[in-house]
Amino acid sequence: MAAPQGPHSAPPHHNGRVLLVDVDRAARQTARDALVAGGYDVVEVDDGARALALLRQGFVLLPPSAAAAPIQGPHGGNTTLRPAVAGASDIDVIILAWSLPGLSGGELLARLRGDGDERPVIVTAEHASAEDTATMLSLGADDVILKPVNQRMLLARVTAQLRRRRAPSLTPGEVLDGRYRLQQSLGEGRVGVVWRARHVELDVTVDVAVVGSRGSEALRHEARRTAGICHPGFLRMRDIVRLDTTRHLAVADALPTTTVKRLIDQGAITPDRAFAITTSVLDVVVALHQAGVAHKNISANSVFVDDSGGQDRVVVVDGATLRLISTSRKRVGISAYTPPEATAAGAGKDADVYAVGRLLCHLLTGKAETLPAHPVARALDVALARTPGERCSARALLRAVAIAGKSRRKATRTR
Repeated sequence: MAAPQGPHSAPPHHNGRVLLVDVDRAARQTARDALVAGGYDVVEVDDGARALALLRQGFVLLPPSAAAAPIQGPHGGNTTLRPAVAGASDIDVIILAWSLPGLSGGELLARLRGDGDERPVIVTAEHASAEDTATMLSLGADDVILKPVNQRMLLARVTAQLRRRRAPSLTPGEVLDGRYRLQQSLGEGRVGVVWRARHVELDVTVDVAVVGSRGSEALRHEARRTAGICHPGFLRMRDIVRLDTTRHLAVADALPTTTVKRLIDQGAITPDRAFAITTSVLDVVVALHQAGVAHKNISANSVFVDDSGGQDRVVVVDGATLRLISTSRKRVGISAYTPPEATAAGAGKDADVYAVGRLLCHLLTGKAETLPAHPVARALDVALARTPGERCSARALLRAVAIAGKSRRKATRTR
């Protein structure tokens, strides 16, 4: 294994997201340098209560705290811990210091396991006798490392924990659960392997993700939350199957391969297409809100477009499903789509309106933060209000966007 690179070296790719929970800034910096050099995304928290709030919420903005004090980097100069947006189900591995102020590492670990959270937890401790280590493991720790932590050792332990979650090799033609015949590997996602498959009884094409048992809890929660949504533009989980003691199978309708983010980057979005895509997304959001469900993860990465039929078919994907079915290793969300009120209380329907407003800005201008020079900007001002209560509803924004798009098409035809 190559030696960890410096903190300014760009990681080769995104291998997963690690949550560091430690009050010791120097220990966090050491761990962070090793993980970033190894291609991992890192979220840092300085106490157990804040970590528990993050892990129990679907969408959390970590505000500055004592942990935001300047840290002396190994190459000189200070770095500052910045507020970080993270979803609870985005975290792949937790590195937890045993000694924490307030809510201790042991208490945090016990609560997580009591909640059914099965993600790998690596405990770090200054001292640990055989009895102490046994206690940590009995509470649900997957591994224990003594401080000061060796960077190579930490990176190897994190990689090993994620490797254990990977599914064994599969082959085309193999039938899983007696129903899903594998056709083509689509690639490796963040927590498993994704395949295009065929339901042998119904003769329909589906996407399946074979994931380790530790990656299934957030999936089951999200699947239950959206099980009642029956909208053609919303991709919901169709089946969750326990294959064996270590593997689960997540099944969804075949997902288009092109995201709106990719289309924007390619410059393939005309204004008329931008309004049409946004109208389709809002139609899904209205259906979700009518069912009492907030999406919480709308962005140009969670909206897919299939134009193979000559007309765009827009598919909105919830965050948990996207992390499994999509083979992208990048973050699901985009920071500009995060509403100002996304705190430990979580994000709700008002946040969805804000995110769709940013989506339309992104489609029309190429930048989510930039308002377009178009009459629809008046409606966007309301959708993007800093105070949630001042925003319009998704239905009202849908009407405004539909009218703006229709007016534009009419003006174009009369020129």
